[in-house]
Amino acid sequence: MSNKVALVILAAGVGSRYGKVKQLDSMTKYDNQIIDFTIFDAIEAGFSKLYLVIQKQHEELFNEKLVKYIKDKIEVEYVYQSVPEHLAKLGRVKPLGTSHALYSCKNQVKEPFVLCNADDYYGKEAFKTMYSYLSNKEDDNACMVGYLLKNTLSKNGSVSRAVCLSENGKLKKIKELLDIKYENNEFEYSLKNEISISLDTVVSMNFWGFTKNIFEKHSLIVEKFIDEGIYDDLLKKECLLPNDIQQLINEKQLEVEVFTSNDKWMGVTYPDDRDEVVKRFVELIEDNQYPENLWNK
Repeated sequence: MSNKVALVILAAGVGSRYGKVKQLDSMTKYDNQIIDFTIFDAIEAGFSKLYLVIQKQHEELFNEKLVKYIKDKIEVEYVYQSVPEHLAKLGRVKPLGTSHALYSCKNQVKEPFVLCNADDYYGKEAFKTMYSYLSNKEDDNACMVGYLLKNTLSKNGSVSRAVCLSENGKLKKIKELLDIKYENNEFEYSLKNEISISLDTVVSMNFWGFTKNIFEKHSLIVEKFIDEGIYDDLLKKECLLPNDIQQLINEKQLEVEVFTSNDKWMGVTYPDDRDEVVKRFVELIEDNQYPENLWNK
């Protein structure tokens, strides 16, 4: 018996390097954004509900630019990610990161679900793989789709990627590396003295598959972070999902099955990334992988 499978899109980030709400930046002449292609692929694969994790002040913008065009094609529900009140009073403005975004869903999401970023393009196969896995899910373990590092780099600056090491198809170690650059056939990145990477290293692009049981295991980590861990860097420190997944693996509370995609990631970390993304979508449309106007805007 197949389960209903939901898509959770993290869209509450502030896009400080991009300079605007990049989740809703148009990439085609019909005003389709990366998030539109993500939702299109999910619907095509069989997903039947969408949870949009946003900041409350952006709801009207999301309604106008996105939700009004898709609400008759997939059930849509907002999840609000907000800075905890006691931290906001101390001056915290920036959302607390990907783990906190997942935590924000704990009282709403009941179905097996995929969690992904609003400003990343993952490719059709990733959604088909996840739907096949989650629609027949009977246990509470997790899964992820990883990408080859060479397919996830930006030509316009450094990126952060979570390197994944697996054994017998299960994730054993995941470690966030910052400031990854590849120039003159050589990598530069944080923790270079600890971790070796190559162009074919598998990395996480935050494309996870969970059941609702993840919230019981994961919430305690985030609540501890909120209560204790943020005060040493109040304005910037974030609670990152790869770190928390690693903790749950270490504690033997979670197993994560790893699937690998050969698709080329697309995203807009920097403003100059946009031209390449626009070009790629033109090519995908010309290749008949997508209609020219996704929702008949």
